[in-house]
Amino acid sequence: MKIETARKEFEDRFYAWAKEQAAAEFEGGYPLQQRIRASDVLRAIEIVQFLNKPEGLHLTLVCIRRVHSQAAARAAEPVTAEDEALFGRYRASHSVPSREEIRIRGWDKPQEHFFAMMEVTKLAYPLLRGRMPVSPQPLDMPAGLVEKVKQAVAGQDLSKTFTPLSRLPKEERKARDAQVLKEYERFKIDRKALRSAVTAELSRSLGAKRKKETSREDNYEVPVGPWIVSTMVDFGSGGLGGFQLRYSQGIRHSSGEALTHHPTLAVTSMSWLGPGVAWWDLLTNDNLEEAAVVMSILCTRFVEATRSLLRGLQ
Repeated sequence: MKIETARKEFEDRFYAWAKEQAAAEFEGGYPLQQRIRASDVLRAIEIVQFLNKPEGLHLTLVCIRRVHSQAAARAAEPVTAEDEALFGRYRASHSVPSREEIRIRGWDKPQEHFFAMMEVTKLAYPLLRGRMPVSPQPLDMPAGLVEKVKQAVAGQDLSKTFTPLSRLPKEERKARDAQVLKEYERFKIDRKALRSAVTAELSRSLGAKRKKETSREDNYEVPVGPWIVSTMVDFGSGGLGGFQLRYSQGIRHSSGEALTHHPTLAVTSMSWLGPGVAWWDLLTNDNLEEAAVVMSILCTRFVEATRSLLRGLQ
């Protein structure tokens, strides 16, 4: 079997499996994704759960179709202009922190008010549904911010209602910088301990030895017939901001030819669970072992699935 033929067959199987997995995760209230301490995932869950059930499932499957666009087209389920418009509105809403993220980050009251205002704007502004749903305020806000929310809902340009950080008085900028450094200290983790925890979990669940690729990356390879399923784990740079932990998976033939070479088929949680990608950025030293367990579940579930997804492909 030529690699292109095998690739198309795998893509079609992977797409069908991904839809089942994403729908099950959605129907269950995101039992797995709820355990991922990642701002991207927490924002995605809050947005989808804001919608009613049919709308939420539809958005989830739109995200799957976009990742698997070629297989979706072959299945007569192409990504439509309406799908792209919906996804654009979703990404616009996605820029706003979720309530859970605000809680985890421990933002002080002024920032809490600011992001609460952004939350109300997200829910009230016609981003996702194309209309203005009525939503209660998630947090108490000063009258001035309430007025700005009303202006935003009325369709005014948000950029004209707020002062950019660069234009804030010097003392306010210094206070903001101090808050950023305080947050950095909050999420400064023991990277060696995290790596040890992940190594233990993945070595056990995948039955594969760790191969150190770089000072921050490890690789685990599992043979499945004539194929090799690789799991690459990146522990980040440890610098200010950015991710603390992420992974991607891929498949290649024992001859060296890649099965999942296309950029849109880099396998992460977003490839088969829908909205949100597991790039952990809210970890503290108290939950490193939990992160390792959740990553192990995600990686192992896909590896186990490949045993049927790759069956008969040579």
